[in-house]
Amino acid sequence: MPKKRVEPEAVGWYDDPEGRKGIERYWNGTSWSGAPRQKPPKLTGSAVAMMIIGTIVLSSLVWWLIFS
Repeated sequence: MPKKRVEPEAVGWYDDPEGRKGIERYWNGTSWSGAPRQKPPKLTGSAVAMMIIGTIVLSSLVWWLIFS
């Protein structure tokens, strides 16, 4: 059974009213915008850990290349 489409009361960005995942649409108070935007990715704990590990590895490589 499809979800009932409910129009929001406040102006702003909302999940796509057609139910597409990862897409947001702008509600201007009377209608939905024509141009959707993608939701920004959420940083999870594992993504942050991978960024920290990558930073350490790259800085170690640069340190080794400069001082060896």
